[in-house]
Amino acid sequence: MDDAGVLAGAGHAAWSESFYELFAQVAGCFGNAAVRRHGRAYLLGLLSHSERKNSWSLAEFAGDVSPDGMQRLLNFSPWDQDACRDALAVACDQAISVPAGSRRAGELAALVPRAAWQRLSCAEGSKGPRAYDWALADTAPADHRLLIRRSLSPGEKGDLELAYFLCYAPRGATLAELIAVAGARWSAEDCFAEAKNQTGLDHYQVRKYRAWYRHVTLSMLAHAFLAVTARAGRPGSRTPEPVPACRNADSGPVKKGR
Repeated sequence: MDDAGVLAGAGHAAWSESFYELFAQVAGCFGNAAVRRHGRAYLLGLLSHSERKNSWSLAEFAGDVSPDGMQRLLNFSPWDQDACRDALAVACDQAISVPAGSRRAGELAALVPRAAWQRLSCAEGSKGPRAYDWALADTAPADHRLLIRRSLSPGEKGDLELAYFLCYAPRGATLAELIAVAGARWSAEDCFAEAKNQTGLDHYQVRKYRAWYRHVTLSMLAHAFLAVTARAGRPGSRTPEPVPACRNADSGPVKKGR
């Protein structure tokens, strides 16, 4: 399988460098060189103009004589789909750079003074404002901040659940601005609709959960690449002024000592 040939044949040479920069961020999730090659080819197929994007059509696009390699990628090949999903994401045990070195996100949350928490709504929900307690923790470099969200009522295990958002705000941003970005839900719905149309989100032909999960993970990664590339390649577009951006992963209940 010749990745360079796949890129050139699909007319993707103009953005091949950007694609490989993207794939470099998740390459370590794949267990060996053969699995990485199939992973790259699968993503390229999802980014192609192929009408259907299942294992048969993606294998044909990659030049394989059968879909066996693509089916193995989804079902049996050694790669970590969770790590691939969590490459844009912050868990409670994620090491966060701070001026004094590094700390886990959960440790930084425990250091937030009681007076620093603010109760604000991140968006309107079906039952009214979606209110949480919020706080910011300083990180290094200075243009990054750790936004922490705390639920107002205990969960099933009796703990207040925390979630973490690593925010990039080079021109500075208020707590309210960062919360508004973190609470934007409508864009997620648009992303799912676009991914179905453009990167085959619902074109899977698999029977097992693991294979479905892997296809969906790679489809959403391909869609993220398309969105960024389309914005950067817009004719006559100017480099946009950086705005606050947050990456998150709900970490679940935070127990004592974490």
